[in-house]
Amino acid sequence: MIRSRSLPVGAAVVFGRVFALLILAIALSIPHAQAQKKSLQEIKNELAQSLTPKAVVSLLDLNIEFNGEFSISRIASKEPGLTLDQSAFIKVLAVYFDLHESELVLRSLNEAHSSAYVRWNRSRNNQKLRRASPVDVSEKLSKVEKTRLAYYKERSRNALLRLYLEEIISIKLKEELTDPPQPMKFTPPNLIASDLLVKFKKVDADFRLRQLISETVHKVNNAWQGIIYARADMDFLQKNLMLQQQIYQQERSLSLGSAMIDQTAGEASLIRATGDFLISVVKLSFLLEGNAALRTEKGKLNIRALDEKYLFELTGTEPGVEKDRVLTKDGSGFGQNDAQ
Repeated sequence: MIRSRSLPVGAAVVFGRVFALLILAIALSIPHAQAQKKSLQEIKNELAQSLTPKAVVSLLDLNIEFNGEFSISRIASKEPGLTLDQSAFIKVLAVYFDLHESELVLRSLNEAHSSAYVRWNRSRNNQKLRRASPVDVSEKLSKVEKTRLAYYKERSRNALLRLYLEEIISIKLKEELTDPPQPMKFTPPNLIASDLLVKFKKVDADFRLRQLISETVHKVNNAWQGIIYARADMDFLQKNLMLQQQIYQQERSLSLGSAMIDQTAGEASLIRATGDFLISVVKLSFLLEGNAALRTEKGKLNIRALDEKYLFELTGTEPGVEKDRVLTKDGSGFGQNDAQ
């Protein structure tokens, strides 16, 4: 007679309890895993709500860390003197500023195309009244198609930049970026390459690295002058727009549309100058400090150079708050300190 193999009663009870606890642990682990995923997505959504330079850097870092299918080499090539990760951070900032600039350029080109169309239509009507020649109408139509072509090209560039940035940060962007980053509030110190080479013990470094540091220092200083120019230009464009609005109210202006187009283009130039400056500062921080230029804030990776006071920490100087206006130089500005 073959006897069935059964556990003793006490052992069966213990086994049943262990099995029940195991099932409970598995059941509890599923919501916990879901909560972890939700937490990560919540962080990404929070960063995407205000898409600042710091936010896009943090989103890229989350992508690198948690997205197993993400490859840095797909989005960036290693730049001289930088690691591949550092090059990727530079790349995401460049695409970010390019897209912000493109949004304004696209708006400016759309305004220019609309203005050209109105002028052509008016000329065509005037031709019927024998107030405009066929040559004038033809010229206006040529400008309509020229502005349309420029608008189409920028629209394509804008779409590609948007797809690129979405791929890098794994976030679906809203239709238009409407809150571009502004230049820093403080006038930065004038950087001197030799002083930085000594401070960061790079005097005896490889010649190519020293050359890159010197080139980037010049780019930072020149980029700030680019911001000064863009601000001065915006000051002129805003005042000109106000003047044209006043003349338009008196029904004497034919230049209001052009003034609006120029101001939008001026805003795009300011964004470009801001991006050139900030990206140059970030690159300089990587060349001087390596990965020490990175830090974690509340669990999110960021770059110290994105803080407004970074250059003052770098040079050991104190910032002075600049008033919200363009400070013009006396006379031609010759002989004055360009850092002021």
